[in-house]
Amino acid sequence: MAILELDSSEYHRITYHENNPGSDKLLICFSPQGGGMGTSGFGTELCARNGWNHIYVGKAQQSKFRSLTLDRFVTAVFPIIDGRDVMAYGSSAGGYAALYYGGAINARILSACPRNSHHPINYRKPLIRRFGEKEIKEKAEAFYHVINLSDLPRSTHNPVVVYDRLQTKDHRMVQKWVLPAYPDCKIINVPNSGHKPLEKLKSVGGVSHLVRSFVASVPIDREKLKHKPGSIERRLDDAVEIFEAGDFDRCAELLCLDLDILRRAGLFGMYVESVFRSKNQAHKSKFSSRQNEFVALKDKMKPKMRRKIDFITSIP
Repeated sequence: MAILELDSSEYHRITYHENNPGSDKLLICFSPQGGGMGTSGFGTELCARNGWNHIYVGKAQQSKFRSLTLDRFVTAVFPIIDGRDVMAYGSSAGGYAALYYGGAINARILSACPRNSHHPINYRKPLIRRFGEKEIKEKAEAFYHVINLSDLPRSTHNPVVVYDRLQTKDHRMVQKWVLPAYPDCKIINVPNSGHKPLEKLKSVGGVSHLVRSFVASVPIDREKLKHKPGSIERRLDDAVEIFEAGDFDRCAELLCLDLDILRRAGLFGMYVESVFRSKNQAHKSKFSSRQNEFVALKDKMKPKMRRKIDFITSIP
C-alpha cells in the first residue's frame, strides 16, 4: 500500500493511501474534533478493509481546519481525484469539513452531525449577553472560513446528512447552514444519539451498512440502522420519531416505562409533554397514579414543565 503526503502545515496534514490501484473509489475522510495530525485516522481502517482508496485530512486539535483554505485543499488533492468516484466523509468537525470542502471537488458527501463551534451561527443570545455585541461582531468578522455554505462551490450530488434532529446545535447547523445550500439533501435521523450518531449506529451494526451503501451508490436500508424490533432501545427510538410526527397518544403509550429507563434515556420530559398533549384521558390517569415516583425529577425541571405536571395530576 502506497502512502503519499499531499500537503501539510503546522495545523493540518493531507495524506493519500492507495489501497487499491484498480479501483475508482476514493473516500476523503476529515478528522473529527480530536482526530489529530497523524497520517491516518477517521475512516482509514474502514477504507483499507474495503479496498477503497483514501485521503485522510488531519488537523491540530481545536484548529477546525482554519489553516486549510479551499484553494489549498483543491490544489493538494486534484492530482489524485481526476477520473475517480470521489466522496467526502466526516463526523462533527469532520462532517462540517466534508460539506465545506466537498463541493469544490464535486464530491459525493456523507456528513454526520456537522458542527463547527467557532462558526458565527453559534453566536446565540446567551453568548451575546456574555461577551457583548461588539466582541461577538469582531469574532464573526474574524471567522476564517466563508460563513455561508451556499456561497461556496456546491456539489451536483445531494449530500447525505446523518444526525439527531433533537440535538439543538446540530439541528441549527443543518437547518441554517446546510439546507440553504442543499435543500434536497437526504436527512437520516438517528434518534437518541445526541452528537454521536455514528457511535449509536455502530452499536447496532449500522455504520458499515451506511458507508458501504453510500460508497456503492445503492439505497440505504433504514431498518439496518435501527435496533431490533421488540428491544427497549427500539421502543425509545420509535417514541422519539412518533413524538416528532405529532402522535402524542402513541408516544405517551411507548414512554410509559420504568422511571430509571426514562431518566437514563433523557426522555422523561418528552413523556410529560406527550401526556400533556395527548387527548387520551387514560394516559393522564396513568401518569397521575405514578406522580409520587416523579417528585425528585419534577423538582429539577424548569417551571414550565413543572406546571404541566401539576396540570396533568390535577385532572380528576
